[in-house]
Amino acid sequence: MMLGLISGDAVLSVLSIAGSVAIVYLMYRCVKKNGLPAIRNATIERFLKEIAGEKPIRFTAQHIWVLSSDVVLQALLVGEIFSGSI
Repeated sequence: MMLGLISGDAVLSVLSIAGSVAIVYLMYRCVKKNGLPAIRNATIERFLKEIAGEKPIRFTAQHIWVLSSDVVLQALLVGEIFSGSI
């Protein structure tokens, strides 16, 4: 007889809260078991060292031509060129 007095919204709210609590608990167990080494060891210095160690990208003449022509075309569409305006 009590179920007739509980609205659908109240049931949905309780299920939503229970689901959220379950997700938070599972995340806590996972972090407790495995830790967060990637976040603990993440520093700006380490990031910059990794970037410095990467190989430079080599562009062909065709790549440079396409990239530079796109920049000039965009500048013309906007109505400005780097040395002045049209």
